[in-house]
Amino acid sequence: LRCTVEVVVEMPECQHSLRVPCFQAQEMLSNPERCTIVIDVVLPHCKHSLKVACGQKQVVLSNPLLCTAKCAAALACSHACTGSCGDCLKRTIQSNQNAFTTDWLRAADEGMVDAWLGSDEAKAQGPNLAQRWLRWLTADGAR
Repeated sequence: LRCTVEVVVEMPECQHSLRVPCFQAQEMLSNPERCTIVIDVVLPHCKHSLKVACGQKQVVLSNPLLCTAKCAAALACSHACTGSCGDCLKRTIQSNQNAFTTDWLRAADEGMVDAWLGSDEAKAQGPNLAQRWLRWLTADGAR
């Protein structure tokens, strides 16, 4: 049987207090991603402010494609873009990925190029960073 008495759990990572059924208390304490308190997060790449569950803060901060704020960039026709910031960023990266990758690699040091393209040692361990990145950019991989 599961105890359904409501208890207060203080999340160790963020110090938020959550009311949960007793049987969920240990699971909540061992998994900081479960904090459901809604907080404001300012994304570093676009400066948009989003309301997200505290437990998802690091996921959102580490992936600019998750920005759901309205893009509103000026289009060539002078209308404002109606897409989301993250979707527009993804389309921009996808349409310019070859130039982006080539220019970036041209400026990178040799160690970074090896890590990106895969040294012989890295190739033996599986797909290189470039292959993983390009797979991530596909419609299915970025979800």
